[in-house]
Amino acid sequence: AITAATAGPVLAVDSFMYGRVTLPAANVALYNVLGIGGDSTLYGTEPWWFYLANSAINLNIALPLAALLPLALLIRRLASTREAGPEAE
Repeated sequence: AITAATAGPVLAVDSFMYGRVTLPAANVALYNVLGIGGDSTLYGTEPWWFYLANSAINLNIALPLAALLPLALLIRRLASTREAGPEAE
């Protein structure tokens, strides 16, 4: 709902400022991921593991915590289900 509410104004303002109908976020993905409209190797290319290693360096403690979040949420859900008993299901 929020995306739909903001997409219209964002599209209108961006299109007005660029002088044509455009979605800058989509343009970034098309250029950098798919290489449409330019050379996506302009900023260099790295092997797949570079991005994991770079994240580990830049996000040092946040990366392992973020990786453990799904497990923590699952444990929390299982614990709350057990506390509520079988009639809660």
